[in-house]
Amino acid sequence: LRRAPKSAIVTASPNTAIVIQPTTHRLGEIMSCDFCTITEAQQTHIIYEDESTVAFFPNHPATPGHTLLIPRAHIPDIYSLDRHTAESLARSTLVLAKAIREALLPEGLNVINSSGTAASQSVFHLHVHLVPRWTNDRIGDIWPPKQDLNVNVEDNLAERIRQKLDDTTTQGLQ
Repeated sequence: LRRAPKSAIVTASPNTAIVIQPTTHRLGEIMSCDFCTITEAQQTHIIYEDESTVAFFPNHPATPGHTLLIPRAHIPDIYSLDRHTAESLARSTLVLAKAIREALLPEGLNVINSSGTAASQSVFHLHVHLVPRWTNDRIGDIWPPKQDLNVNVEDNLAERIRQKLDDTTTQGLQ
């Protein structure tokens, strides 16, 4: 794993607050983004970084070892993600997942992205949660009770998605 250079790590207590500074985003607007500030190495627990991504512990981890992975570029959600950044995030996710498994010996791992308010996205900078899991940890089951969907409804939904996949691949997002 690559680690953040010592000069980039603020020495403080484990609960050091993130310093929020105005950030210029791709479209030129000035706004504050907690995660853009982290990409500028102003957070204490940076776990991994490469040219495109940064990984760190969140302020309120769901389990020990819960890690957030973000692109360095400000990208608000998965719908705004370009192919190059998607490939970088996927590569870094695999590197981190393997390191978490070897270091912490979890019984499982949740890899989660929430895009949009309805999906519980609270910071509008794309991020991936890597959450180590153990039997009887404090998270419990993350899925609602099983419910069958009408086969005709499933067929209709599948067809609608397939049509949009054709549109997407013709737009160069293959």
